[in-house]
Amino acid sequence: MLRVPLAASPSILEQGYGAVQGARNWDTLAQKLSKQGANIQVAVFGSSLTQGYHKGSGFAETWAHEVQRWLQAAFPSSNVDLINLARDATDVTPAATCWYQRVPADADLVIVDYSLGGCGNMLCAGVGSELVASYETLLRRLMRNAPNAALLLLENFFFLDMAGPGQPATPLPYYQTGGDMHWLLARRYRIPMVSVRDALYDVMFNDTALQAAVGVTRQQMMADDMHPNAQGHRIIGRGLVAYALRATLQQELSGIITAASTAPSSTSAQPHSISNLNSTSAQPQPDVSSTSDRAQLSLNSASTQPPSINLKASSTSAAPQLNLSSASPPASKAPASTSALTASSTSAPARVAVHSPSTSASSSISAPTTASAASSTSGATATSTSATARVAAQQQLPDAVSPLAANEADGDPFCADGRDLDAAAIQSTVQSGGWQWSDSAPGTAADIDACRAARAARGAHVNCGNWGLSTKGVGKRLEFVVDTQSLQSSSSSSSSSSSLLDRRRLVVFYDRAMAKGFRVGGSSEPPTALVQCVRGCSCSELLLGGQSLTWWELMASGSTEVSQHPKCVVRLTIVDRGADTNDFFKVNGIAVVPFRKPRVENWFAEVALAREQMFMDEYKSRLVPHLQLDAVSATDAAWASDRNLAT
Repeated sequence: MLRVPLAASPSILEQGYGAVQGARNWDTLAQKLSKQGANIQVAVFGSSLTQGYHKGSGFAETWAHEVQRWLQAAFPSSNVDLINLARDATDVTPAATCWYQRVPADADLVIVDYSLGGCGNMLCAGVGSELVASYETLLRRLMRNAPNAALLLLENFFFLDMAGPGQPATPLPYYQTGGDMHWLLARRYRIPMVSVRDALYDVMFNDTALQAAVGVTRQQMMADDMHPNAQGHRIIGRGLVAYALRATLQQELSGIITAASTAPSSTSAQPHSISNLNSTSAQPQPDVSSTSDRAQLSLNSASTQPPSINLKASSTSAAPQLNLSSASPPASKAPASTSALTASSTSAPARVAVHSPSTSASSSISAPTTASAASSTSGATATSTSATARVAAQQQLPDAVSPLAANEADGDPFCADGRDLDAAAIQSTVQSGGWQWSDSAPGTAADIDACRAARAARGAHVNCGNWGLSTKGVGKRLEFVVDTQSLQSSSSSSSSSSSLLDRRRLVVFYDRAMAKGFRVGGSSEPPTALVQCVRGCSCSELLLGGQSLTWWELMASGSTEVSQHPKCVVRLTIVDRGADTNDFFKVNGIAVVPFRKPRVENWFAEVALAREQMFMDEYKSRLVPHLQLDAVSATDAAWASDRNLAT
């Protein structure tokens, strides 16, 4: 692992590494990576930067593919598979509601990147934010549905220069990110985090400093202020993310070796593959090449060789000598162990059993024998007991941080999105309304073709298409049948947050007015539709769309509470809003979310929610008009306010 180069200097990479103590399930990941022939499933979430879309790029490979290649090189006896569930022009909401269900239950590593998608303009700056609640909901549902997966959070940043032409660079404020709230959640759930902002903010607008840190200038690594090019993706994937993987895994792998050195011997087990942890090269240098690997990098910037794990032994049966030497830890948000562990002896290596923390079965690892079998057995028993207790504690989630997430995060919604929407749609209304399948993912024809080719080749391993049912015509209707009754809550929370989720929320996903300069439909007005419950169930009417605002995300959603019924019929009708109406509408999915009666647990939660509401009112009335492509008319503002639209 330590022989595989990183794409930048450790002194800059360590600035972006947020370490946590006892990282959730990383011991399980390390155990599996240390086995011969292990199949490692890595799933990633995010928006355009993670999916790969950018101005005719044809959905090129991203930092996620660089991580896959680095991990494969670091553990060559494993088979690393990438499941890319990112989608351009989306925030975290659809992933938290539906797409998390696409992660295999036996996934090994999940990386979440939503600090850019939806989090612009201070929209993820408080605990009362709906997007922060959705982010926490995604994490909790991932931890419940892929219970053995290690998680890693990634914060990318919008490196916008707000200065005018010819003026000194004025970067977007340091606090203009969702990363700070996400770091709060990372600490709460013991998830390591990578911050591109923390690593590069002070050097991104100084080419001399940036080139010294990562080997390239800003123009050479960024396609625009938000999206990196191929070199930039390499720096994020093989640099920042790989550094976090290596630092976190090294702690766990060192623990495996320590446990193995005190465990009882077994002649029938097969050895783990840990030879790729050995390192004998000289002082490493950063790899800034986009085409070839150079010298090995250490885990820190000190002038010591990287840690070496050596299990060579001689012919005697003496206990191994463990040399624990430590260089300076990385200057990260929390201390990370960078101990160099060397074990040597003069006896032939014996194979000993080490219990996997995720199962009761035993796996083997190559290690020397010890002088005292009794002492070894005692140590192994204590290690096994400790591991079992740790896993049991991990499966019990703490109470949610967000007061909004606490109301629904421990339930699993019913979802019918994309092509799955066909099963819920009443086909007679599809035909009578002329509704057709369409893919409105932003991009050129080449981009869309590339996405379709990727989906044909990889199936559920990619999520780039934005399929839905669309038509034109005021008054056109589309009806769905959904079961709003048969949903269950989880019991994985530690206290009242796991109480019965006995209420239901109907969610409809659709293409909003504009996103990233792409206009939906053929008119200057945004598309609008009315949602009603017409048979078997009841709900308050819900108006979708109707706001002439510029948003970064193409996909939006609206929701309303719905009564429980096994065959709830929901009707969507395109609405006439005046002479210049846009009679186009596209619906992308429908979901039923179980939740409990909203309640405020304490005064602080009440203040947090009230503060967020005041912010959103101010945001919509003052900030958004300065960012939109077309001015919001007084009529539009009144319409949106009266209907209390959920966007």
